[in-house]
Amino acid sequence: MRNFLIALALLTTLTACAPPVSVKKNLDGSETVNIQGEDFSVNANDKTGESTFKDDKGNVVKSKTNEDGTYSMESTNAKGEKFTMDSGKEVDLTQFGLKPYPGAVADEKSNSQSMIETNEGKNAFITVFTQDSKEKVAEFYAPQITKDKNELKTDDAIVLSGKTSNNSEVFVSASKVDGRTQISITAGIKKR
Repeated sequence: MRNFLIALALLTTLTACAPPVSVKKNLDGSETVNIQGEDFSVNANDKTGESTFKDDKGNVVKSKTNEDGTYSMESTNAKGEKFTMDSGKEVDLTQFGLKPYPGAVADEKSNSQSMIETNEGKNAFITVFTQDSKEKVAEFYAPQITKDKNELKTDDAIVLSGKTSNNSEVFVSASKVDGRTQISITAGIKKR
């Protein structure tokens, strides 16, 4: 994290005509970097993984990298419109009218699930793996897509798209990767 803070300070210094940068050593041993530009400020703490960006137009971006490797971000613009993102946390697919594939697991090397929410709606991005065949995965998801269903089959993958019973737009891909079947799901639903 320390390298991230140093890189952040250096990048901001180089791109914003050398705004004042201060590094504060906290009682807990962490460091807080404060960057004050002409029309913005950045505050980042290497121990908590939290950072905040504010500009003079009223835009605010807060982010946090958690100890478990998950990441969250919340942005509010001057009009009060919000954007949130959570990465690495398990996404509840049922809110998009889909069931999670039984026994599928996330890849331990990456944050394979993300949720983005705006004033307009929600979007999810999920990648999980199973030992089951791509055909079995497609058979599981095909009945859950109830409207505007499309299916594409190739030697390498089966791709399903359409809408679920709650009108979420979904895209489900099942493909062989390193001896396993990778299930990639993109789902979105608009707020009413």
